[in-house]
Amino acid sequence: MKSRLFEEYRAGSDGIDDLVSDLLASRTAKNKAAKAVNERVNAIERRLLEAVATLPRAERATVAVAIKYCGMAVGIEARNSVWPYDNLSFSRRIGEYWEKICACAWQHATSDDIEIMEPPEFSTIRRAFLSRIWDMVGDHERVEELVFAVDEFTSPLDRISMKSDVVFLKGGTCNVVDFKSGFCSNERGNMDRLSNVGWAYRQWDAGSVLHMLVRQEVNNKYLDTLRSEGVWQVATGRAAYRKVAELTGVDIESVCNEVIDWRGDLGCDFYGFLKGQPKDLTAYLEWMAEMAEETEVE
Repeated sequence: MKSRLFEEYRAGSDGIDDLVSDLLASRTAKNKAAKAVNERVNAIERRLLEAVATLPRAERATVAVAIKYCGMAVGIEARNSVWPYDNLSFSRRIGEYWEKICACAWQHATSDDIEIMEPPEFSTIRRAFLSRIWDMVGDHERVEELVFAVDEFTSPLDRISMKSDVVFLKGGTCNVVDFKSGFCSNERGNMDRLSNVGWAYRQWDAGSVLHMLVRQEVNNKYLDTLRSEGVWQVATGRAAYRKVAELTGVDIESVCNEVIDWRGDLGCDFYGFLKGQPKDLTAYLEWMAEMAEETEVE
């Protein structure tokens, strides 16, 4: 299946190979060339994914992952041809890819009790919180002054986005999933946002279950802080894959083992480029190698 998919992405009048040749020959600006590559890969992916809905339910996730992965492999190689990666851009891109692969389990879940939902707005939650305060102290002579003060103090929080990678009902219970390739030294802002989001969901629905699924086993103090707060259920490594299977019915680890082979599917020249950078960028492609240890904290 993969060989046919790679041919679909690379060959033909709308394939990546001819596009890259044209972009290089025309000396298109790097950022515009990279955008053109991404748009072409996305267009091919959308076309290929149209057939997934016609497959038996049990096969859809595997085929969707294969389609997305082959596009990812072709896309990063083509993008590097027109605009070579640095460490930051490559790590971000591969992190995005891992999240998209995991999200396939929700897009093609085999569990029958899943319903994708839109997250609430932070402002809606805050207004409900203010209403609760009013109900609790409504007979106090300074209730209006109190509610106004709390409103004024908390209004800047409305800028916080409640958007997560997946928000869904499972058996009538709100579940929130945030994927993260890894927590590193620049994650302070993200940690603070997640802490606020966790608080907000618990105010909105005390029964909400929040899951933080992290690809890397080795992370830093920011993830430890989220663990210690006890709002987010944190799973890393193999435990993250097991949690996906528990929530969706899709054994995403087995799917990845069956489909993903970065070392075998990337061209030798490109793989050599990644290995030859000051920081070996192939480490970001070791999705399954890092699954050796298991960590899960409820």
